[in-house]
Amino acid sequence: MCVHHRHQHPSSPTALRRSVTLAAIVTASLAAGSGAAGSAATAAGGPAAVAGTSTSAQAFGQARYWTHLPASVPTNWRPRWASTGNSGPDPTPVGGDTTALEAAIAQSLLTQVNADRATHGLASLTWDNQLALSAHDYNRALSEHGDLTHAVPGYPVLEDRIGATGYTYSAAAENLGMHDRQDAQGALALHSMMMAEVPPLDGHRRTLLSPNYRDIGINVYMDGQKLWLTEHFGTRK
Repeated sequence: MCVHHRHQHPSSPTALRRSVTLAAIVTASLAAGSGAAGSAATAAGGPAAVAGTSTSAQAFGQARYWTHLPASVPTNWRPRWASTGNSGPDPTPVGGDTTALEAAIAQSLLTQVNADRATHGLASLTWDNQLALSAHDYNRALSEHGDLTHAVPGYPVLEDRIGATGYTYSAAAENLGMHDRQDAQGALALHSMMMAEVPPLDGHRRTLLSPNYRDIGINVYMDGQKLWLTEHFGTRK
């Protein structure tokens, strides 16, 4: 199980290339199978993962910090899938290959995100199909690439990926996740792990609970090998 996190604040030029925290967590017991449900629940509800530490039960990858992103951005890049609208209260399938199950899992994640925000006295995030479109396209790129990264070779950086959908924003962020379990429990386990983060390595949690974002687009993709999760957050100008 792996998660990535990245902020983008285009209104602040120095923040466009700010550090990126990457925390990779590998838990062999989370593979799908008869005992996977209990294992996923344990991982989601157990002690918070602290990057750079290790335990006999789980292997935690070391934290890395990215201070720059590739300078080359394809000028002819466009999203590969058509949006079905701009915004709405519930996830609308974006892209011709999004299944009903994947859309339903995205709905479950949206519900959980907003429930957690309400617990902390924060307003709910509004589903936005343009953010969902950028999340959808990048999720497919991650699957093809085979690993989590905020900079898949040949793809634009986050601000250009979101901007290409027509979403004009003052702030944006990206959370990424990957799980061996390809069902709702796998996706919700990723969310639980993000919410269990502790400072200072709590970038995903701070994004999920940030008052600076108003909109969200979530894409879940199950490619037969893993479940991929991309969440794009934004606030329109």
